Amino acid sequence: MLATGGVALIVTKGRLDTVDLSIEGAFWGILSAAAGAFCTIQPKAVMQRVPIDVLVGWGMTIGGAVLWVFSPPDLFLMAWTPTSGILYFYIVAFGTVGAFCRYLKSLEYVPAPVTALLNSFEPLSAVVLGVALLGLVLNAAEIIGIVLIFCMVATLALRR
Repeated sequence: MLATGGVALIVTKGRLDTVDLSIEGAFWGILSAAAGAFCTIQPKAVMQRVPIDVLVGWGMTIGGAVLWVFSPPDLFLMAWTPTSGILYFYIVAFGTVGAFCRYLKSLEYVPAPVTALLNSFEPLSAVVLGVALLGLVLNAAEIIGIVLIFCMVATLALRR
């Protein structure tokens, strides 16, 4: 309830008659949350038989192949430079593969429901980065939402 309330305050800016996101954003956000919950709970049995790096490697290879069919990238039309190649590799290796491997590895130490709840930090990090990098201004309701999310995390930590 704390996480839901906090995210709701951040998204609505405290005004229940308005939401600060598009219908498409809400659709993809809900779909992403469902996929995230599935990817947190489903691989538990498989991870006991298959190493995490193999699981992530095959998952991303198959997922990438399917995505390539529906939305092929224009890799050859891009202006590739040594810097753009290094940055592309960094995003793929550390921002995608490395992050997902660490995420799945954390399931050995933290229960899946707790891990799923900790994903509430995603909208919080978007708000913090928006303030730090884009000059967004927070109102009181958004600050209360941030506090509620931190209270949820503290509650989970203290329960142990």
